[in-house]
Amino acid sequence: VPADIDQNDAHRFQLPQPGVVVAKLYVGSPAAIAGMEPRDMILTVNGVKVVSAQDALTRIANAKPGKKVKITGLRGAGSFATDVEVGERPRSST
Repeated sequence: VPADIDQNDAHRFQLPQPGVVVAKLYVGSPAAIAGMEPRDMILTVNGVKVVSAQDALTRIANAKPGKKVKITGLRGAGSFATDVEVGERPRSST
């Protein structure tokens, strides 16, 4: 689950910069399977810079289930790139 991080939050959580950060990962989720970690900063989705958590979610949701999206970002002092296979969004029961 991505979240927007402003300058104050980035400083408080010792993140390298403000932007979009992985706030939570669900066990067995496509992002977890691809090796993403909480506190990863998401910079691009399929080569396009993301400007907000909603932007990142929209870009991922626009891919068909079974397709992969390339996510690049920062992890600590280093960078990472991973391909995440898009899955169907779980339906909530009401």
